[in-house]
Amino acid sequence: MRKVILTILTVIIAIVACFTALAGTWKSDSNGWWYDEGNGSYPKNTWSWIDGNDDGVSECYYFNENGYCLINTITPDNYYVNPSGAWVENGIVQTKDTGVSAGTEALDSVDVVSGSNKTSSKSDNSNSNKKNMLESDPEISYQFFDNSEYITLSGDNWKGGAYFYTSDWYPESYAEFYLGKKYKKLTIKATPFTKNYRYSMGVKTELIVSNAETEEVLFTKEITETTKKFTIEADVTDVDYIRFDYRMTYRGESVVPAGSLLIKDAILTM
Repeated sequence: MRKVILTILTVIIAIVACFTALAGTWKSDSNGWWYDEGNGSYPKNTWSWIDGNDDGVSECYYFNENGYCLINTITPDNYYVNPSGAWVENGIVQTKDTGVSAGTEALDSVDVVSGSNKTSSKSDNSNSNKKNMLESDPEISYQFFDNSEYITLSGDNWKGGAYFYTSDWYPESYAEFYLGKKYKKLTIKATPFTKNYRYSMGVKTELIVSNAETEEVLFTKEITETTKKFTIEADVTDVDYIRFDYRMTYRGESVVPAGSLLIKDAILTM
């Protein structure tokens, strides 16, 4: 019996030692961050679940063809990764309980389920005279994200809103929403996203709101990091689809410039 127990313990120790030996390490050079798996290999052209701080919870990262982690951008398969490189859906970092940290695991080897609490704007049958446009998903969008962070700016909490993101690499963002010619007025609260390095000093951006079908401009404003909270107001009478174009017009002197715009309370009135 002792021999059996000793054998089992020996196997367990060997397994643990193996995990320890293969545990990876984040490393960086002048080109960016990559993940050394501890066995002479590193992920590239793939998603990988990594428990970088050994807390039993892994985040998911995308590595390019050279093995560098993409950060604060859209991956080739159209998912958003935050400034830390972690995969984010609906403003929430996606995680996976791993129990034991042992290098990386490919994304396609697990089932990942993520959903949205929003509805299609075309399926909205509400009879209310008012509606928050942000409660519906955009028909199309690029670099436009939900905001689930508790952020206080200009005396307001912007959690539950959304934001347009631009940078040196991605100078344009946009979103289109379906209104169905049911509303007359749209008002939205907006402010430059000056926290968490989301808006760099010297950067200039421009917001244009238009009728997506006729291209008639309904609202336009130039924005800098000193711009105060403002209200977007637009006459949306007979507008079927409304489009928001947000772009960086001047990059300033920052090494990696960014210029994001927070919005919330997008109230449509009949």
